[in-house]
Amino acid sequence: MRSPWSKGTVVLGAMLAGALAATGAQQGCFFPDYVADLTGPDCTQNTGSVECVTRPTGWTGPVYPVFGREAGCAGDRVPGNTLYLSPLDASAPASCTACGCDASGASCILDDVRFYNGECAANCDAGLLQSGTTCKRFDATGCSGVRVKANVAEGCAPSGGVLEPLQYEREAVLCALRDAGLGCEAGESCAPPSGCYYIDGGDAPCFDSGFTPSVLYELHDDRSCTACTCSTKCSGMVIQNQNSCTNLDCDARPAASFLLEQCSSIKPDVGDYAFKYCPAPPDCMPRDGGEPNGIAEFNHPITLCCPR
Repeated sequence: MRSPWSKGTVVLGAMLAGALAATGAQQGCFFPDYVADLTGPDCTQNTGSVECVTRPTGWTGPVYPVFGREAGCAGDRVPGNTLYLSPLDASAPASCTACGCDASGASCILDDVRFYNGECAANCDAGLLQSGTTCKRFDATGCSGVRVKANVAEGCAPSGGVLEPLQYEREAVLCALRDAGLGCEAGESCAPPSGCYYIDGGDAPCFDSGFTPSVLYELHDDRSCTACTCSTKCSGMVIQNQNSCTNLDCDARPAASFLLEQCSSIKPDVGDYAFKYCPAPPDCMPRDGGEPNGIAEFNHPITLCCPR
């Protein structure tokens, strides 16, 4: 017989909602909580509302469902698997949140300055006089065109691409008793008489007319989402100066400025040029990711019978 403490998560079927309504159970314990000292040699000597209860043949228990997110088992109760009430479907395909990109931490640096003859058609050699991440200075004697590029120093941060949560009504944990057999005969448990019992299969009738059946399912969740990635494109302006990188102020941009990656004309007879990159916030776009894979399946039914 399978046990709800076996591998996989267990999910309560819709019939358990009827049992809840019948007992008037709300958030918290399915049945009245108890405090019992199960250390005595005889069950009748222990404190609390406990007695030697007989476990029905072929059934496992008693167990005590507790409801609520991150529910725990109090006292001498040992937690089993997390349960979910009323799965909407027998299976649910993966669904992922949309990918997004955050430009707040992205940055670009001045990296590539190339010189040309004519309209940026033929390469022109220039000597590097000063190098930095924001400004570079060259001896560009004889060159008549320049194009400046920037490279990504820190890319845009991806977000999203996470699984949409499964839809269910409530969460629960099945709680079993620790050392429940003390002071009782074989097949008996020293426990509150209000416990539930379960058996493998989803169509088993309860062993007694005083119990209400509920169908539980194991949840096998193989869903995943591919990781989101972002493309980062540098943008901004370039300002130029003769002779030095000193006093090049991006906030007081001189007339000699041009867009990043734009071909700009320079004077071949001047020779000594400095170029400073004035970055704008990088352009961020989702590149790929956020693709759903797999499904969540509710299977391996178990019948849970609880007192009416």
